[in-house]
Amino acid sequence: MKEICEALDKGGVDGLRQLLDTKPELATTPDRLGDLPLHVACSYRYETVEALHSLPVLTLLVERHPAALQTTNGHGMLPLHLSCWFAAEPQIRAIASWYPAGLAAADDNGYKPITFVIAKLVMEGRPWSDYESLLTCLLGMCPESLWNVDHQGVLALQSACFDNDGSDARPIPTGRQLLQLYCQLTCSTGGLHKIIDVEQQRAPLLVAIASQTRMEVAQMIFEQDPTTIRLTDKDGRLPLHHIMTNQFQSRQLRMLKEKLTWLLQVDPSAVFHHDHYGKTPLHCLLENQSLVVNEQDEPEVATTSLLLPSANNNNNNNADFLYSPDSTALLKLLLTPRNATSQSDRNEWILFAVEAVLHANHRHERSAPGLVQGLLQHYPGAILHANHKGQTALQLLLGSQQASSSNNENNNNSNCCSLDTIFTLVNHNPTSVL
Repeated sequence: MKEICEALDKGGVDGLRQLLDTKPELATTPDRLGDLPLHVACSYRYETVEALHSLPVLTLLVERHPAALQTTNGHGMLPLHLSCWFAAEPQIRAIASWYPAGLAAADDNGYKPITFVIAKLVMEGRPWSDYESLLTCLLGMCPESLWNVDHQGVLALQSACFDNDGSDARPIPTGRQLLQLYCQLTCSTGGLHKIIDVEQQRAPLLVAIASQTRMEVAQMIFEQDPTTIRLTDKDGRLPLHHIMTNQFQSRQLRMLKEKLTWLLQVDPSAVFHHDHYGKTPLHCLLENQSLVVNEQDEPEVATTSLLLPSANNNNNNNADFLYSPDSTALLKLLLTPRNATSQSDRNEWILFAVEAVLHANHRHERSAPGLVQGLLQHYPGAILHANHKGQTALQLLLGSQQASSSNNENNNNSNCCSLDTIFTLVNHNPTSVL
């Protein structure tokens, strides 16, 4: 690169052309970082050599080594990735037009070129109008790049929706403007109904829900086109199914619960939707192998309980779900231990099922007796099992009853467990109170 820079300093583009005529290998030789001259020209590593980053120099380097457009550096980045972050609009347009396929290529971090343009727009705080023409050009050539999911599981669109990546990120209008632009460009080919994940046959909303993208992005897609909430994937699964198949990790539980709560609000009927294999979202949750039984499983118990009352209270008829085919299947599945290598593990899992149902009943006391009766009918021995703290189902329920009563005195809150539920447990096994 030293010779190239010196040639530009002395003779400009003509000086560089003469050098490459004499030493053509300079255009094809990478430096110690794995960058070809075209990578360097797109990356502004030599800011003092302004001519190096000009469009005539880029054109000359591509003429002498066209394969450089398709060559990645040590970070898996094409010249197009670098130009989208460092270069001016004319250079970006030129590189993209010379190698349009590069817009669909991801670097080692899973970022596609459009991600760098969006990040630069947000970071610089410039008005949308400054980038609208360029984004229209790039999205017009590769609209699906907007739905790229990086290695952290986040959509490219998210970077346009917030002014930083922290927990206190403030929403900004750029994301909505970008989404509207996408819809305008793709209205004739399906818009937000267009399949952008070919392998799984998923539209944008499903991709947003299934990824680690923030809930606000999914809400924005839904507001743009509410009908997308009922789009399914190749397995006939709705967004609610995908929430239930996510891998449960402590850092993700808050986002998971937010998405789950929102989906139950905007599409409550999804609780009853069967995929092509006959599974409802609750089946998917209960089959999720990342759900490990241990003393830290309270968030998963709460997540399970969100679905139980939703199904049980359909059309305000509490009996419908209890006597439906789903009731039997779900309760049996709920009581099937997974990863149980010993009897104690099996007992712990059975009690987890009891806790999940009781947690739901605690919040929806009208349906409590029926659900508990159904659970005990399918596994009568559940009432005798104690967890690692020695607590039985009845003790857990009595404990929540006592806590609720205490809260009622302080908060005047009537959300107390039904005594009918306790009587159901006691009548089923009177010795449990001894």
